[in-house]
Amino acid sequence: MNSQRKPPTVVKALLCGRAPLGDERFAGTLRGWFETTLAGPAGSLWQRLIARPVQPGDATSWGGSPPSDVTGPPERYVGEPGETWAEYGFIPEGHEETVGVQPFTLAGWADCLDNVGVATGTAELSIFKLRRRAHFGAPGSPGVFVSAAVRTGGDGALWYRLTLRIPVDRAGTLLPVIRAAAQRGNPTYGEISYAARLRQSAREVALNQDGEAGLLSSERFARGYSWLTVIAQHLGERLGGVEALRYSGAFTEVQALPDGGFWLLATDRIADYGPDQAGRVFRALRPVLDLTKRPEAERYYDEPRLLASEDVGLPS
Repeated sequence: MNSQRKPPTVVKALLCGRAPLGDERFAGTLRGWFETTLAGPAGSLWQRLIARPVQPGDATSWGGSPPSDVTGPPERYVGEPGETWAEYGFIPEGHEETVGVQPFTLAGWADCLDNVGVATGTAELSIFKLRRRAHFGAPGSPGVFVSAAVRTGGDGALWYRLTLRIPVDRAGTLLPVIRAAAQRGNPTYGEISYAARLRQSAREVALNQDGEAGLLSSERFARGYSWLTVIAQHLGERLGGVEALRYSGAFTEVQALPDGGFWLLATDRIADYGPDQAGRVFRALRPVLDLTKRPEAERYYDEPRLLASEDVGLPS
């Protein structure tokens, strides 16, 4: 078992629930996910991006001719280390193999947002600085990735999934973004965790469980627990509601959300959320977790971090 864990470099917010597609208020909540991200966590990158004289998708080349050590078609060369790059797209449901992301333009992004909340599919935007001399599609330094998906679940119902991944040193900026969406989205589950995989909660990663299964069961069980956990209305009521959750001592902040659901924040800062706090949160939420499977110890050390030792089966 590898106990030499590397410090996390990214932190992720995840929020999901039933999707009343076509409802303008719901569409506004999903578009608001992008708006609050660009005003907050992505603010500096976003401002550098829109201030560029030529947007990535309008450029025929970046920085002139590619250097001799860059291979590939010249028209795909995107620039030098430190330059801001962005990719976006709306991928309609069922077309994931044929439709992908493209270099960013403001006009294209506005068209992309028009589909959010009114059509099934996934809208996504990533903004980052290039790590090296690169072509389109090359990885960049940790930046901002934000997406909003409305999909048909295996149960035939429509579900939404919002994700936002940013560098770990900006973790505190996630709270206003997920709070704004949770207050209007009647969520069945949400969390902020170090689990970088976009569709899965931290506990699902450790369970080696597909995020789709967790999404479809999120009205019956909490998908996990973390520094911030959001659970469905009736799950919070099963636990005794606001007063009982506050009395548990596991949370520094407990709120009933206006449209349904409970907001449970374990510590004021994610840096203060450690094994002891994870244990208290696990014990408080244990009655609404699916304990028929337990996380694998190896996976606990690989990525999820900060799952309770009694959940994973490790010595306390």
